[in-house]
Amino acid sequence: MDFIYVPFSWLLMTLYSFVKNYGIAIILFALIVKLILLPFSMKSKKSMMKSTRFQPRIKELEKKYGDDKRKMNEEMAKLYKEEGIKPLSGCFWSLIPFPILIILYSCIRLPFTRLMRFTAEQWEYFKGTIFPALGLGFESTSRAGYEQIVYANVLHNNYDAVTNYVSEHTQAITDAVGKLPALKDIDFSFLGLNLGETPNWKFFLSMDSWAPKDAWPVVGLFLIPIVSAVLAWLSMKISSKMSPTADAAAGGTGKTMQLLMPIMSLWIGFVMPACMGIYWIAGSVLSIIQEIILTKHYTKVLNLEDAEKIARQKEREAELEAKRAETEKLRAENATKVNPNTSRRKLQKADKQESIQKAADWAAAQQPETVKTPRGGDSRVDDRPFARGRAYVASRYEGGSEAVEEAVSEASAEAVEVVEGSFELADQAVEAAEEKLPEIADAAESGADAGTGE
Repeated sequence: MDFIYVPFSWLLMTLYSFVKNYGIAIILFALIVKLILLPFSMKSKKSMMKSTRFQPRIKELEKKYGDDKRKMNEEMAKLYKEEGIKPLSGCFWSLIPFPILIILYSCIRLPFTRLMRFTAEQWEYFKGTIFPALGLGFESTSRAGYEQIVYANVLHNNYDAVTNYVSEHTQAITDAVGKLPALKDIDFSFLGLNLGETPNWKFFLSMDSWAPKDAWPVVGLFLIPIVSAVLAWLSMKISSKMSPTADAAAGGTGKTMQLLMPIMSLWIGFVMPACMGIYWIAGSVLSIIQEIILTKHYTKVLNLEDAEKIARQKEREAELEAKRAETEKLRAENATKVNPNTSRRKLQKADKQESIQKAADWAAAQQPETVKTPRGGDSRVDDRPFARGRAYVASRYEGGSEAVEEAVSEASAEAVEVVEGSFELADQAVEAAEEKLPEIADAAESGADAGTGE
């Protein structure tokens, strides 16, 4: 798995060789990582901002389908598909910086085997043979796991002596462990601080024994984790301010992250070399700048997309309205044409409606017109002119319509009486049948007993 560290160690050492300053090399490393991940960050940011804009519509779906979770999820998935939103698209890319952080930490912690490409055997020989042969002493680190950083500091302070020894004993070293890689003079100093050291939060316990010149290297290291925690909190705060709707939707999760990230950066600053704190500070500052720029950029982009979408929707509505008006016009002229792509069900439905409409029109056409009689009553126009004689007078019978209505009422009453009488006769027949049922049952039993006796 060592091949994973090769591109990162090469990049860090190339930057250090170019700027000759370890702190600046770490900052440039953070900048390059940000630039490499920028396309993915842009995609994630745009998706997040689009999701934020659709929070009101999502809340409407939650109110509408609050009790039906399955239906609500289906509608939300449909909405995301229509708008081209992938809610989880930014989750994967947001996790990439953490593996990079771990790889960078390994490269910094193991400068000989990661940055200089020593093998494990060569490193043990270098540590156990060359340094003792030169009589070089060093201060042991108070934390385990940072032995190579201490030896790298010793190598920096005695670089000429070590390189001369290696040159003089090249053949012996090659016979023992093979040819050594080129030694690198790594200087961990930055702004008067040794970035290879680990900040100590208990520095105040030994302040009485300090000389004035020793204050800044210790206090400065202590301030690095504090500054990184503050900037991490500020980065999370600015991100939530830039997307207030998304932050409100996140609820307690968003507030937890605003506390968790600063605490994590504070912990990293006090348990790892100070250069990791510098990397965290640089990453937070770059994240703040990136958040501001991307938010302004995609606000304009999404506003334009929304305006274009509204314009297309209005154009579509106008087109549909024009088609509807044209269809109504053709229908009025009876010049409509059947669309060959129309389904059979729609065609059958249209034929049925047309048949119903024709039947209604025919029934309306068969109704005679109603006109006013000379006495104010309504009368049907007699459409049988051949049946009228010379003595025909339309108003001969006064109150003709009232008489007709009275006759209809009397006929209806008589019909009701006939129906009621029919029901009474039916009830009487049923009662008579019920009275005869016991006699029929007895006769059936007698016949059955007689058949058994035979």
